[in-house]
Amino acid sequence: YFDIPGVSGIEKAENGFNPETFAIGILLAIIVGSVIIGGIKRIGSVASKLVPFMCGLYLIAGIVVLLMNISAIPAIIMDIFKYGLGFGDASAGGAFIGGTFGYAMMWGIKRALFSSEAGQGSAPVAHAAAKCKEPVREGIVAGIGPFVDTLVVCTVTALIILATGAWNRGAEASFADDAPVALTLDGDAWHLSTPVLPHKNEEAKKINQVEEGTTGWSLNDSVFMMAHANTSEDTGTNIQRIEGTVVNGDAGELAVKWKTIGLEEDEDGNTVPVTLVSNGIWTNYPGASLTAHAFDRSIPGLGKWLVVIACWLFAISTMISWSYYGEQGVIYIFGKEGAVSVFAVTFYRLAYTVLVAVSTIGFIETDAELDMWTTLGLGAMLVANIPIMWVYGPKAMRAYHEYIGKLKRGEFKQNSE
Repeated sequence: YFDIPGVSGIEKAENGFNPETFAIGILLAIIVGSVIIGGIKRIGSVASKLVPFMCGLYLIAGIVVLLMNISAIPAIIMDIFKYGLGFGDASAGGAFIGGTFGYAMMWGIKRALFSSEAGQGSAPVAHAAAKCKEPVREGIVAGIGPFVDTLVVCTVTALIILATGAWNRGAEASFADDAPVALTLDGDAWHLSTPVLPHKNEEAKKINQVEEGTTGWSLNDSVFMMAHANTSEDTGTNIQRIEGTVVNGDAGELAVKWKTIGLEEDEDGNTVPVTLVSNGIWTNYPGASLTAHAFDRSIPGLGKWLVVIACWLFAISTMISWSYYGEQGVIYIFGKEGAVSVFAVTFYRLAYTVLVAVSTIGFIETDAELDMWTTLGLGAMLVANIPIMWVYGPKAMRAYHEYIGKLKRGEFKQNSE
């Protein structure tokens, strides 16, 4: 299930290129298949080159952007601790519709677990393949992974999004005050109607590197407007997004096909009115595309290329690693040797390669569906593995303390494995 977010991240990051998604899947399948068919040695060789390169490239670019926004860092760090420790709820502003302490904690835990693989029992499959005389050493090496990808890379990403103002950015365009913009109640839903899309403002055009004389919008862009509606328990505010997709209008001009907002009633049974906060229009940047936009706000064009490359490398390295995890499961079931085992492993590798391409067809259409499936898979692994950690955790800690004791006493030869 970890491959689904990887493929999704690539598609979202490449929003500026608008490639055919299945073509992306075919290319991914060819790359991943050529690696995993070569077995663990090729997987290890490729991963050992991709991971340091992508981390180094991403962190260097991230540090440059943070230095450009260094004056904003102290206040941001204070806000992270203030709202992260529950000393208040972050108020709505710009593209940010608010968030309660509980909602922020829930997403923080989910993303941290997803990023680090902590407690899932997956990473040990790879580290168990390492050849060393002291297993504890490999365990210590394994602990470096969550530190780098979660505490370092994810922290840099968060600081970039916050420091550049991508999280609470202003509207990229606005309908005129006298434009026929209306929210009407029809049946059990509120419907938004708007005229032809206005041009993006100059700041948005500069960030997005829009050509002169164009509106700045493209077909299938995901956009949203803000509306006052029922108060949400997640955000703590009564502000909601009305999302839509840029389409061709009747006369060929660009317009928006808006989603509806369901009818809701208050405690007294009265219909909760829905009204627009403003006539502003925002581009929706889901997933990795928000990070790309954050880079572009400091260095226009950087995010479009850097985040696409980073997403490709992160996703490919994840896919080839997880293919090995699954393959070890197949070997555990069918054995290491024999015709049945060879057939099972070969079938698994081919099926895995095909499914990489199939995953881009579009069975999962929304971020909510993607989150549901990844959370389900993550939860299932935690439920299965945490009891094992409770049973074998004390044994692992005894081995760790014995190793540290030997290390302090100088019982290991220098340069010994």
